[in-house]
Amino acid sequence: MNTEVRYRQKGIFGVQLTNHDVIENNKRASLHAHGQGRGGVTPALLADVAGDPELLRAATDAIDSQVKAEIPLEYHALYVCQSFLKLPLLRDAAFKTVPPPANWRDDTIALDDWWKEFRHYAFITVMNRNYHVHKVNIVPVLYTTNTSGP
Repeated sequence: MNTEVRYRQKGIFGVQLTNHDVIENNKRASLHAHGQGRGGVTPALLADVAGDPELLRAATDAIDSQVKAEIPLEYHALYVCQSFLKLPLLRDAAFKTVPPPANWRDDTIALDDWWKEFRHYAFITVMNRNYHVHKVNIVPVLYTTNTSGP
């Protein structure tokens, strides 16, 4: 990301100021990435509004409307129970994703009902596909020393 900030395109997090990423492997030898980006509500802006409860609430609501990095406790409990009882994971592909109601702008009750169902589907998918624990992997490296000279 070597483009000057003023020329960068705006995304869902605003203009991306910085990002840091790491790519890692899981047990299935499948590469996946974890990243941290800064844009939109910057740390400096968050620090500036931290002393004003109303502005802080507006900033955190804006962040929470875009980012969710956790699933509710009951989905963790479901995963633990499935693992302990050696039950197969729920087949998230078998769930039919229901599109939002056609008149979602006018019917907020229907939209709320749809959103609850959609979130449940999303949480099941995250639980089944993305639940993992990070552990330190120590890979032994063998060093040899040439003592016989050049």
